[in-house]
Amino acid sequence: TEVTPFATMVVGGGALGNLQHRRCPIAHHELTPFMAIIDPNLVMDMPRDITAEAGMNALAHTIEAYTSVYSNEFTDGQALQALKLLKFYLPRAYHNGKDDPIAREKVHNAATIAGIAHANAGMGICHSMGHALETLLNIPRGVAKGLLLTNVVLYNSSRPATSEKESERMECQYAEMAMHLGLTNKANSSASKDGSTAFLEWIKKMKEDLSIPSSLQYWGMKEKQFQNQLEGLVEIAWEDPCVNTNSRPPVKDDLRKIFTDSYYDSSYRC
Repeated sequence: TEVTPFATMVVGGGALGNLQHRRCPIAHHELTPFMAIIDPNLVMDMPRDITAEAGMNALAHTIEAYTSVYSNEFTDGQALQALKLLKFYLPRAYHNGKDDPIAREKVHNAATIAGIAHANAGMGICHSMGHALETLLNIPRGVAKGLLLTNVVLYNSSRPATSEKESERMECQYAEMAMHLGLTNKANSSASKDGSTAFLEWIKKMKEDLSIPSSLQYWGMKEKQFQNQLEGLVEIAWEDPCVNTNSRPPVKDDLRKIFTDSYYDSSYRC
């Protein structure tokens, strides 16, 4: 956030959990700072849970910047570099804390680079839906995105009959990230599919390594509460501007299904 043109305001009356109380993103280039001080010494004593949450938030920034409809040659390099730093150093920073100052510094830098990338490329529905979870359920930002990320990847790379070509492009982008991380290679006739699958499995492993819950249900949300809040979650996500830059244009039913699958720990399927 230190290097982006974005800010978030809490608006409306009432308590958390109702549609009048919202976290609203604001975007304007006048919000971009002239200078940002990125000092890893400030985060050396960060608690483990906040390290995981901030790390997952940065990971979502890199992935959605790389796959945004506004991604470009300038932002792709930043997203890939941030992604690689997070792969190698985020688990170390989480497990070792201040005893591994190099990992702390690298993750701090990765989050900043990811911020520059998404500031110039935009984001996607993982952010839109994550903002909804923050608003209605007060789930920490990084955890909210972590709960949704795998199903968003599956949604973007799935193959509805009307947009098979687009889903193939998304598979290719996820495969490119997998190859950049050394998870797979090009020497395969089905490289895009295999690479996309390898990338998805890596995200799942990272979530497990950081103790990010696999579903909203495991997070502790009661089923009745989820059912009561579902339509509100969909409405808030639908009105979020990040919907407009998602690689695969969603409809409300898509968001509803992703929320539902992410509650019950189910993998998204068309």
